[in-house]
Amino acid sequence: MARAHPAPTKVDLVDAPIFVTGGTGFLGRNLVRDLRAQGADVRGLAWTDDCQRALAADGARSVRGSLDHWASLIEGLRGSEFVVHAAGHMRVWGNLKDFRRVNVEGTRNVLEACRRAGVRRLVHVSAAAVVMGEAPAVGVDETAPRHYPGYSAYIRTKSEAEDLVLAANGRDLETVIVRPPGIWGAGDPYFLPKIASAVRDGKFRWIDQGEYPFSTCHVRNVCEGVRLALTRGRAGEVYFVADPATLTFRELLTGLLGAAGIQTPTASIPFRRAWRMAQACETIWTLGRLRSEPPLTRSLLKLTGQAFCVSDVKARADLGYRGQTSRDAGLLEMSRPAAT
Repeated sequence: MARAHPAPTKVDLVDAPIFVTGGTGFLGRNLVRDLRAQGADVRGLAWTDDCQRALAADGARSVRGSLDHWASLIEGLRGSEFVVHAAGHMRVWGNLKDFRRVNVEGTRNVLEACRRAGVRRLVHVSAAAVVMGEAPAVGVDETAPRHYPGYSAYIRTKSEAEDLVLAANGRDLETVIVRPPGIWGAGDPYFLPKIASAVRDGKFRWIDQGEYPFSTCHVRNVCEGVRLALTRGRAGEVYFVADPATLTFRELLTGLLGAAGIQTPTASIPFRRAWRMAQACETIWTLGRLRSEPPLTRSLLKLTGQAFCVSDVKARADLGYRGQTSRDAGLLEMSRPAAT
């Protein structure tokens, strides 16, 4: 018999003490605002004065410290019932050691601090990319194996972090993982600006015309999934969350560029050719010890250049997740001039 879908209800987080890591990033600031709107008592980890000011502006109290600093983590987590671990190092190029320090060792430190501080539940924001294998994939669910590719420090370390989070689930600490695919929305500081810059410079090329299905998750839909996972997720489980409508990558990017007033490019190259070009770029950057980011990497190609669609049926059944922010609403928001 099919599992009944619970009716979507507002999760009661009024006065709930919640600690957020990564609360000053693109996703993190949206999470802090969302949780504050639910009436939660939110504290966030801040490692600079600017981070403290950002948390205060979003209605959260700040705890000075970092993922590397044990004492600040434990002290900051004391009294928190829930922790949302949203901090992460997301780039398509870089030293594996830097990714491991934040994504793996940082997660290990947060988990241990949760146990020592008596936190009841941790929701870890991972990435759908952890199940990206060699071949394009459509309809992927949570039973798919994680991958640890050598060409992508980001995917590899996010998978390693999931190993730690799932192993930590137990009587003294409940852990739940939320996996969004490509996060988008107003205020994105990395993905869209990077592509928009390449388009303006005439360096952007579609991969296979961009005509492949591609899952996304608006930043507010990610917040919805995290909020539900805090109180309705089953301990030790993993949940994909995604936008209700699946688009082709070309449809997605055409909409995003259009919202920014940028004309859609037309040039395209095949995936296999792009992969060889990416390998060549990486070799040049590695041998030359160049500090900049290559214009094309295999990690970027894997994350954006092939069919990849996830199924969020489990989140809809267990959590009552709906993905309430539509593509049209998200694009309309992005097309409006930024407030001054």
